[in-house]
Amino acid sequence: MKREAIKVNMSALVEKYLQQDKTVLEYFDYNPYRASDYVQRLADIKEQTYQRLALVDILNKLNAKWGNHNKVFEQIDRLKQEDSVVVIGGQQAGVLTGPLYTIHKMISILVFARQKEQELHIPVIPVFWIAGEDHDFDEINHVFRYEDNQLHKHKINQFEQKKKSISKVVIDQAKAKQWLNDLFYSLPETEYTNDLYQLLIGCLDGSQTYVDFFAKITTHLFGEYGLVLFDSGDPIVRSLESPYMVSLIENQQAIANKVYKSWRDISKLGYHIPVDLKPSDGHLFYVDEEDERQLLMCEGHNWTDKDLSIQFTTDQLIQLAQDTPEYFSNNVISRPLMQECLFPTLAFFAGAGELAYWSILKEAFHELNLKMPPVLPRLSFTLIDPYTRKWIDKSGQDISKVINDGLEEEKVRYLAAQVQPPLDQLTCQIKESMRGLHQPLREIASGLGEDLVQLAEKNQALIEDQVSFLAKSIEKRVKQRHQLQLSGYDHLQSMLRPYQAWQERRWNIIPFINRFGTEWLADLLNDNYDFREDIHYLAKL
Repeated sequence: MKREAIKVNMSALVEKYLQQDKTVLEYFDYNPYRASDYVQRLADIKEQTYQRLALVDILNKLNAKWGNHNKVFEQIDRLKQEDSVVVIGGQQAGVLTGPLYTIHKMISILVFARQKEQELHIPVIPVFWIAGEDHDFDEINHVFRYEDNQLHKHKINQFEQKKKSISKVVIDQAKAKQWLNDLFYSLPETEYTNDLYQLLIGCLDGSQTYVDFFAKITTHLFGEYGLVLFDSGDPIVRSLESPYMVSLIENQQAIANKVYKSWRDISKLGYHIPVDLKPSDGHLFYVDEEDERQLLMCEGHNWTDKDLSIQFTTDQLIQLAQDTPEYFSNNVISRPLMQECLFPTLAFFAGAGELAYWSILKEAFHELNLKMPPVLPRLSFTLIDPYTRKWIDKSGQDISKVINDGLEEEKVRYLAAQVQPPLDQLTCQIKESMRGLHQPLREIASGLGEDLVQLAEKNQALIEDQVSFLAKSIEKRVKQRHQLQLSGYDHLQSMLRPYQAWQERRWNIIPFINRFGTEWLADLLNDNYDFREDIHYLAKL
């Protein structure tokens, strides 16, 4: 497999970050592109205390549940060493591993951990944080299926009314298997299809929750490379988090105020930070008796949810965090802080949205006497199969332009060029001429009564409708005659810029494994990357 770096459109914040712009870097504790900052980071980690043995025990239990590879348990055991660190990143537990960007983040973590271990001569463990705490089932319950040169959302027909953490959503096995079968009916039969199907059915049969299903597939893909998995929503994690929950509660006011101020400051620089904040945010969820997550707010020493259905004092909440930490869950702001408390983090890998909200967290880390770890934008890839390459070569398209801008306008221009003069222009001219020819009749009708005026207007509208009908019929026939070329546009759009987004945001890994196996994935994992100037690659399968 060949790969090459290409330039793609990034958000303004990511662009400035990659350029090491000082006005952006000042919102972070480290420059992740400077080698000396990692030496400093190691010194800073030594100043912190971590519950290493308890963490190792939990990681062993979690990964044993998912049947992980011996290499993973060797990595976990290395966390007992006081000089060991982790490279970490996370994502929601999407079905069949979710969008490709989840896979790209895993590749980033594994490769960077390997490179830093060789460079720093210490154990660097790759860890993937499964965001099992998240409760939006609609975000993870589907993949996109490719049919007739188009992507269509393929959703599991399981309804979840409650805001329950994904770690606690039990799989409806009958509906999930039917969903998987329907997906495979749409895939082409290849030498890999049967083994892949049996693998996924086995993972599904052995899973109670959607996090289990996600973890078991990830284990098969990355276990041999030593990727350690961590489910933030598993109940056994809460006992480890208890003292840090207490600290978050005690420091709520300072954390909320600092985060809110940073959010306003960096927003004034023109950067979009995709969070909605208030100084009263508690930045913790309370998990009620129905396993629903309720976001907490705090005024003074009084804590409540938005419906005022639960109410606690700060002292009561602290006591609960000490006695029953399973009643709590982190939100988008407290999760990075909790991650830093649990793991000796050498570096964190973020998507563009994550990088944006991490930019407002520096002072929150400092309130807990912590430093924000070096934050790196993850790698991203656009996978190019031979059929897509053929269409690119045939059409002479600039692939970077297609990835960045899509082909909708190009397709419209091509279609318009097949009729001379252009059909839209000709239709408008004919309608305008018809209005002129029709004007004398409307003028005569206007002097003979309101009923004839209305009839004349209706008559003109009918004439214009007939012109539009003929134009649409002509356009349909032109499309039929040029269907092959138009299908090429549709294919490239669906592969490279589906729904006006990068491939990684819509496509799932399973169609690519079904066609090409997993050797290409191994090639990406065994390669080395710059992580600074080049973070988007074409991967030619």
